Amino acid sequence: MTPRDGRPEARERGAILIVVLMVLIIMSLIVMQFSFSMTVNRMTAINMTESAQLRYLAEGGLEYAKNVLRVDRQRNDTDSLHDSWNEIRPPFEPPFKVEAKVYDECGKLNVNALVQGGNVNIPMKNTLERLFLDLDINIEAVHRLVDYMDPDSDGEFEDGAKNAPLTNLTELMEIEYITPEAFFGRGEGEDREPGLADLLTVHGSGKVNINTAPPKVVMALFGKNESELGAFEDYRERNAIKSLEELPPLGMTNLDEVGSIIGFSSNTFRVVSRAKGDRLSRTVEAVVIRSPRKIRVLERRCY
Repeated sequence: MTPRDGRPEARERGAILIVVLMVLIIMSLIVMQFSFSMTVNRMTAINMTESAQLRYLAEGGLEYAKNVLRVDRQRNDTDSLHDSWNEIRPPFEPPFKVEAKVYDECGKLNVNALVQGGNVNIPMKNTLERLFLDLDINIEAVHRLVDYMDPDSDGEFEDGAKNAPLTNLTELMEIEYITPEAFFGRGEGEDREPGLADLLTVHGSGKVNINTAPPKVVMALFGKNESELGAFEDYRERNAIKSLEELPPLGMTNLDEVGSIIGFSSNTFRVVSRAKGDRLSRTVEAVVIRSPRKIRVLERRCY
């Protein structure tokens, strides 16, 4: 005789069916989780492999740029934006793309040259004051910077002074009146105005390579405004300037004041090498110093 619904046998079969369905659901979830974990692990492994490849490619771009700088030193006594190091194309094949860019640190004002041997470098001080005025920064910041860096403790602004040269340009933001906006620049995109980070450095000999100096630095050196740089910019677009005698005909006449901090060659460069893949990119940035025989890395970071 077949038991009717509601009897113990029917209830047992219903309970078993529910248990089986629950087991199937749990097993499906486990399989889905396992499949997801496998996919994540696979993508992680792929990304790690690609990241390592891109890091080595970026390092390769850096080495290529160093070699270009080394060869250029053997060929030229001056450095300008006409040189091969200003247009580097590392010879790497697809699917990866490597871009390397060299920036001349000696085209900037070396803020550590403001104090030399415990004394204020007057040409550099005057130039920095003109630059700060142009950037709407209170020139008292220059006097505070002198006290921050000079080795004695006798100045007016000695509270919190380092009494030593800067090791990193961001230390400038320890100085009153130097705001993040003044340091990093104002605006964005094509409307962005350069800040101190674009115009100053803590590296180099202290001489400014006039061939590679940004317009704001040239204006600060010679006390000019932008409209007065026309002849100068036209000339250096076609020529590498090699002597002070070339400057007065271009309107740059205060050489008695700043001639001692003007140079025509460079020994310190910043190299940024970026490798790009399908999904990732890696960048190696290094500051290198070039001597006649070798190139030495002063600092390096990867991101």
